[in-house]
Amino acid sequence: MRRLHAQEYLSFPNGITSIIVKFSDARETHIITNKLNSKLDATKYSAIAWQEMTPELVQMIQSDRAGGILMIAILYMIIVFGVFGTVLMMTEERKREYAVMISIGMQKAKLLSISFYETILMNSIGIIVGIAIMIPLLIYFNYYPIHITGKGAESFEKIGIEPIMPTIISFEIFLNQILVILSISIIAYVYPLISIIRLKIVKAMKR
Repeated sequence: MRRLHAQEYLSFPNGITSIIVKFSDARETHIITNKLNSKLDATKYSAIAWQEMTPELVQMIQSDRAGGILMIAILYMIIVFGVFGTVLMMTEERKREYAVMISIGMQKAKLLSISFYETILMNSIGIIVGIAIMIPLLIYFNYYPIHITGKGAESFEKIGIEPIMPTIISFEIFLNQILVILSISIIAYVYPLISIIRLKIVKAMKR
């Protein structure tokens, strides 16, 4: 409903009870609210953050965030086991190859650097492929969000939220996940590092 029609319907000509201020960074809500209150006449106007107006929505976001953290933790555990399992298998299967390379004169330091680059390269390829697959999907669901129906839609509408689930495209999210995966790769590299340093050439050659 347009403002003029709403004023006519409520018999409140030229009247406004509230103005909604929308800005790009939600983290600045309280900062902007305090700045507005410092400039407004406190006897007539007041700026209120949406967190204070809809505490039930804040509780819903907090519970959803807790569930999201749990899901991310589970996914990270799967990634850790996947990366470590791959590195473990790759190291165990190549111990004889490592022993041969060391016996013909290759220094362990150089072998360690090769193993490190292999680990990082392997995970970097996985990161690139994952990003290449996910970006088109994120763009699609950003323009065509998932529509919630049934009782779920009713619960969203009761608190004044449109029942849709759009995706967000943020470079910061991609960067954080890339750093996490690379950190996991570096931690997983500890196993081949220790294995190569402690490698017994004669024993490995008999494998």
